[in-house]
Amino acid sequence: MAIIIYNYPPGEENIGRASYLDTLRSLEVLLKALRRAGYEVRGVSAEEIRSFFVSNPNSGRWFAGTNYTLLDAGVYADLFNRLDPGLRRRIVEQWGDPPGNVMVRGGRIALPVLELGNVVIALQPSRGWHEEPDKIYHSPELYPHHQYVALYRWLEEVWRLMP
Repeated sequence: MAIIIYNYPPGEENIGRASYLDTLRSLEVLLKALRRAGYEVRGVSAEEIRSFFVSNPNSGRWFAGTNYTLLDAGVYADLFNRLDPGLRRRIVEQWGDPPGNVMVRGGRIALPVLELGNVVIALQPSRGWHEEPDKIYHSPELYPHHQYVALYRWLEEVWRLMP
């Protein structure tokens, strides 16, 4: 099971934020219920979830010392090449060739995920840069960058098939 949480507008104080909901505490309760139901899942507290994502930045053109899952550029290129050719062209026009330069180091893309066994909590990457948050999230002409695409392709084609 993959659980996606948001960070909008981008910033530490908004990780997992949802109007009138304590999302991270809800995740803590959900993970306990999944364990009782037989899922192989490590329990974590709301504060541990928040701390994990706050201590592992997910913005900028590079990352250093994160505990995120690292996706090899070659694996990503294979996943990327399975997308519709028109979509691939638009992404490359806006963000360059794969793997791009958002959260990439040494040919690997950092995926903001907390793996807990049969369950993974993923922090959805922002759609672009933080200078114009409204445009980033609401512009139909702005295509997602490679890290954003990589996260969802990894969830669909790699993580779900892991033993």
